[in-house]
Amino acid sequence: MPNTPILEVRNLHKSFGNLHVLKGVSLKIARGEVVVVIGPSGSGKSTLLRCLNYLETPSSGEIIFQGEPIDPRTNLKQVRQEMGMVFQSFNLFPHMKVLHNVTLAPNLVRKTASKTAEEAALELLDKVGMAEKAHSYPPELSGGQQQRVAIARALAMQPEMMLFDEPTSALDPEMIGEVLDVMKKLALEGRTMMVVTHEMGFAREVGSRVIFMDEGVIVEEGTPQELFENPKETRTKEFLSKIL
Repeated sequence: MPNTPILEVRNLHKSFGNLHVLKGVSLKIARGEVVVVIGPSGSGKSTLLRCLNYLETPSSGEIIFQGEPIDPRTNLKQVRQEMGMVFQSFNLFPHMKVLHNVTLAPNLVRKTASKTAEEAALELLDKVGMAEKAHSYPPELSGGQQQRVAIARALAMQPEMMLFDEPTSALDPEMIGEVLDVMKKLALEGRTMMVVTHEMGFAREVGSRVIFMDEGVIVEEGTPQELFENPKETRTKEFLSKIL
C-alpha cells in the first residue's frame, strides 16, 4: 500500500496538569516528505514532536507509525529505533570519542558487529563533514560540530523517519548554517523528516509542507509557497508579519 502515510496522528491531546498543550492535533506525513512545523514559542510544536515517540506520553489520541498504532506496552522500543531524533541540546556522551558516540546504539540495540558499525559511522561522519573529528571528544567541538555528530548518531540507527526539535536554537548564529546544510542534504536524499524550527529560510527552501501551530492546534498548513506568500488565516498572517 504505497499511499499509506508513514505517520498518522489522530486527535492528539496532551496536558501537563491543568495546562492543555495539544488540543486535538491530527496530521499525516507521507514517506519522503519534509514537514516543517513553525509557530510562536509555547504553541505546542516541541510537545507534538516529543509525543510522536512517547518522550512525552499523550493524554489521548492515536499515533500510527508505518501502519501500526504505537503502543508503549508492545512496540515502542521498535518505533524508537525507526524514528531518529535530534534535540536542541546535543546530548552526546562527553567521555566517549565522537566515533564511539555514533557506534554505541547500533552496537547495543541493533547488535551490529563493531567493525561494521565503525565503517558505517565513519561514512556518516564524512556525510556530515565530521570525519576528521572521529577521535575527538565532544567537549573539544563547537556547538555546530556537536550537533552534526548528533545527526550522524541518529542516522546510525538507519531510521525510517527523522525528527528534529529546534536543532539550531542552541547554536551561535555562525554555526546554524552548517547544521542546516546537513539537514538540506538529508532532505535531498528523500529522507522523511519532521522539523520544528524557527529558521524560516529553511522552512521555505526545504519543506515539502509547512504547518503553522498556535495554542495547541494546527492553524494552517500548505506548501511553503502557499503559507509564506498567501497565508489564509489571520493568526498566520500576524505571526509571519512579525518574523519575515
